[in-house]
Amino acid sequence: MLNKIILFAAIFIIVILCVIFLIATNVSVYDFISGFWVADADFLKSSDLSSAYIMLEPKQSGSISGFLSMTNKSNASISNQKITLSGINSMTVGKNTYKMSNVNIAYAETDILPNKLDIIIDVNSGLMTFSDKDKLYAVFIKDNETTNNI
Repeated sequence: MLNKIILFAAIFIIVILCVIFLIATNVSVYDFISGFWVADADFLKSSDLSSAYIMLEPKQSGSISGFLSMTNKSNASISNQKITLSGINSMTVGKNTYKMSNVNIAYAETDILPNKLDIIIDVNSGLMTFSDKDKLYAVFIKDNETTNNI
């Protein structure tokens, strides 16, 4: 009888540890997404942009608020506006890589990108991509130094 109690307690502890691990992993991607992101240089060249950045706040009440700025090669502003990401659910697709499918993007002014996109975050490389099944819309690199100073 004592062996069954010990076995049950061990299984219970393992299940609790697994749940804690899964919760901690899910929280970390939302912690990682907040901050300052700059557009990848190769992406800028291929998209005829001179600069682009996105600043994202921590997730609150199921959505992430932020600011998107894009400037074309003529230095004309394409986007300089608040955005809100909602409908966010992450799914692990690889070691430290997370995909958020069909994220709703609401723009304060002009819809510069589609209103529903997939966001893939690679924590190891610090990359965040915005795409749908047909097209890559943006590639951002996390600027940790700027993020830590704001």
